[in-house]
Amino acid sequence: AVAPTPDAFPPAPPFKVMSLVRAATWSLISGGSKEEGEDEDEDEVGLELPGMVPLVRSNTMPAKITAGVSRIAMLSNGSRGDVQPLVALSLRLHRLGHEVRLLTNADLVPFCMQRGVDAVPVFAACQAVIESIGGMGGRMAENLPSCMLRGKKAAEDWLKQNPGVCTAGKDALDVFKPDLVICGSQATGLAMRYEAATGVPVVYTFFSRMSLDFAGGITELCPERPSLFAVSPVLGDLGKRSDLLLQTGDWSLPEFPTEGDFAGSAELSALRDFLARGSAPVVIGWGSMIAEGFPPVQKLGLALRALRASGRRGVVVGGWSRLHQLGNELFGKGKLPGLGPDAAELAAFAAKRVCFVAEAPHAWLLPQCCGAVHHGGAGTTQAALRAGIPSVITPIFWDQFGHGTEVQRLGAGVAFKEALPQISAAALATAIRRAVARAPVATQLGARLRDEDGVQSASLAIDGFLRKWVRTGRFARDLAKHREALDARHKKIQRVASSARLGGA
Repeated sequence: AVAPTPDAFPPAPPFKVMSLVRAATWSLISGGSKEEGEDEDEDEVGLELPGMVPLVRSNTMPAKITAGVSRIAMLSNGSRGDVQPLVALSLRLHRLGHEVRLLTNADLVPFCMQRGVDAVPVFAACQAVIESIGGMGGRMAENLPSCMLRGKKAAEDWLKQNPGVCTAGKDALDVFKPDLVICGSQATGLAMRYEAATGVPVVYTFFSRMSLDFAGGITELCPERPSLFAVSPVLGDLGKRSDLLLQTGDWSLPEFPTEGDFAGSAELSALRDFLARGSAPVVIGWGSMIAEGFPPVQKLGLALRALRASGRRGVVVGGWSRLHQLGNELFGKGKLPGLGPDAAELAAFAAKRVCFVAEAPHAWLLPQCCGAVHHGGAGTTQAALRAGIPSVITPIFWDQFGHGTEVQRLGAGVAFKEALPQISAAALATAIRRAVARAPVATQLGARLRDEDGVQSASLAIDGFLRKWVRTGRFARDLAKHREALDARHKKIQRVASSARLGGA
């Protein structure tokens, strides 16, 4: 593949905005935080922006990188699955010479900093918020506003109970003085307000088809700018949807443990030994998802009974449900309150056939497994596809049902229509056996995903936008032309949001 050549945006599409009610809802629920142009060398390598971004192959780097530093702020309010793609993008943009700062949840700042990405806490600790509302649940997009509003209230309570931990989002942006803001999950309100106040452009990113559909016309805001759809075409090709909506492929962060990591972690070392001494296991984990009305001990019981019935060895990854801690307690005592009358039998099975870990890098662990049971989050789904192993998707919330449908359509696994709490151990065991039999299809799809480099495609798009639109002053000039219309739209959105808060129509 050849790096695309620089070009300007196509002419702006007709001025379109999302429905005011949808935009107001998005603005209302996506807060959660405290409240010059330059000449260019025409030979520089950049990105041709009309149409879809050509997928950059994993072994391709541009022949020449733009000189000069731009400051890029990234916003993400969610779980690790929301922030990890932005960490991957931050590292690649840093290689292109840009300065990046990630404004995210208080409990995710260490994750970012440990990987060399500057981060500031501006949103409440996500895990504490999700735990305080009793978990997530619901299939359809209509469930999202009510769930997110509960989360917003819980986030506000957390900020009050933990004063001084977070910086107000606008204050953090004002200190950093970004040239560009990249908006990730549930930060749209802060991003929109900052652009309206300062004129700093915002590029919106989407990690699932449902998130994109829910956002509506936000991908066609004026002044024009790219929006990035970070999903592999293997999982769902958008086709010709908009010249400004760029499907880059997913933004993976491949991590592999070093010998030092194994030496410093008895748990990780035990996992390596477990993988080496038997058949490829099934990995089971629900990551950062807590299922409403489904206690962790029931999750553990479901996993162990399904593994035993399927005749497979297993790796159980603890995640936010802390299944590894429960598993170790079961090891030590031979019983676990709430597990059921077969607890002793499950303990004996687990001692021989199961390894429990708090976490492990997907890029290292998944290729050593014969299948993965998970919730169907965008990142985990594509990680399993990239590893070339089949999935059993046990959805918990929102877009996970859609990802399951796509994986089953591809023939790369089995997906449940029911939510996780309604799935029986017998049904899960059957699904594991069916999914493992689909390994040949998963292997073929994995080769396709590994040939993509979505992070590179996205970083080139952002670099091209900065050079051709931001640093030349073109975005600022267009913003001045549209200011009156944009101000009117913003006021309408705020009126609808205010009415929603007061219980109006």
